[in-house]
Amino acid sequence: MTTGPYEGMFVYRGRVQFYDCDPMGVVWHGNYLRFMEQARFALIDAIGYDYRMIREEDCYDLPIIEVNFIKYVRPLTAGDEFDVILLIRECGVRLVFDYVIGKGDTVCIKARTTQCAVNRKTGAMEFRMPERLAEHILGACGSGKFGVRPYGCYKGGMLR
Repeated sequence: MTTGPYEGMFVYRGRVQFYDCDPMGVVWHGNYLRFMEQARFALIDAIGYDYRMIREEDCYDLPIIEVNFIKYVRPLTAGDEFDVILLIRECGVRLVFDYVIGKGDTVCIKARTTQCAVNRKTGAMEFRMPERLAEHILGACGSGKFGVRPYGCYKGGMLR
């Protein structure tokens, strides 16, 4: 699996395994969420700030609080190589990602997820992203590193 730029967005590449499929021979619907998680994890790693740092050093968790939608367009099957194209929509009070999962020129899935920051010491939901995480994400957005060009990357309510 590799990662890199894809027409101005971040891409995670993967391959469907036999165990990802249901008895009908297509990817079981819940596994698309796992593919999206793998793409988010790869993006966070690629910007130089991994989940271990978020949890252990900054004492935050980033749970998914909303799967805003998943639109199933075409199924993936065992052996298919796929791309998860990832777009950062928002990084402020919450972290919002848009996804397109596809193979070749075929769009298979469109989705959006929302995460929030939870302080691990207090268990309270924060009303902002951890500062260091926001700086890394916004830095990647602003510098063009990996070609990440969100159409809604916010800091403190300001479009950046």
